[in-house]
Amino acid sequence: MSNGPPSPHQPDDVNGSATLRAYAEATREIMRLVAESRHDEQPVFDAILEAAGRLCDAPLALLGIADEAAGTLPLRAHRGTSAELLRVFEERPIPLDDDRFPASRCLNRAEVLHFPDFSKEPVPADLAPMRENTNASERARTVLFIPIAGNDLKVGVIVLYR
Repeated sequence: MSNGPPSPHQPDDVNGSATLRAYAEATREIMRLVAESRHDEQPVFDAILEAAGRLCDAPLALLGIADEAAGTLPLRAHRGTSAELLRVFEERPIPLDDDRFPASRCLNRAEVLHFPDFSKEPVPADLAPMRENTNASERARTVLFIPIAGNDLKVGVIVLYR
């Protein structure tokens, strides 16, 4: 991927033109990769995370794609993630039907979830170690969960940390 468009958070972008150009460029890049990668979706997943992270100024990004057969939301791509966090998600895959997990809730309700300080959110006791590990290993507090869903189709979730 090229150096890409300027960050959409430029202070001189008073009318939003740089933001619109950044979104348009990210969309073009992803669509180009979709066309080129018909038998390998990994470049597309990586491009989606790269664009989302850049557009939202988020150094840490995860992409989970629903596996209906297994009933889980396994990670299919990641950006800026520590090996420790990846291990946490491999050891305990996120169940699709458990709304105690924000990623599952985001996908099941098809709604964006934003937590300005995720460390202060109430969490069930059995999930506390997972959240504490995430906060400690990644040093990220703000989390945004974005569903990839529509028309009763649950594809996956993009998770951005800052």
